[in-house]
Amino acid sequence: MSLTKAGLLENARGRFSWIEDVPHFGTVGVRSCPQLEFSMRWVTYADQETGEVIPAERAKAVIHEIIDQIMLDEKTSMFTDEDFDELAALDSERLTFLTAAIRKFNEEDGQKKG
Repeated sequence: MSLTKAGLLENARGRFSWIEDVPHFGTVGVRSCPQLEFSMRWVTYADQETGEVIPAERAKAVIHEIIDQIMLDEKTSMFTDEDFDELAALDSERLTFLTAAIRKFNEEDGQKKG
């Protein structure tokens, strides 16, 4: 079987899932991150002249994961970039449960695609 355009588009379509029993948060909606969003985020973590990762910028990735992937429903993001400072000021131990839910989703989603 060879790859077709329709097959590629269907196989790489964005995904959404509800992750249940996330400590402190309950049921959480998570989506896969679209390629363009993902690439645009990673560009901001590097020096535009040298291409070297800037540690202070890379440190923002955890909050960006939450902004980019936590959803109210299948089509509505819970957060925007304007929420960054508010999210960054929250308790890191509690936010770890959200990022763990995101990573669980990404891992399971990757296994389904593979």
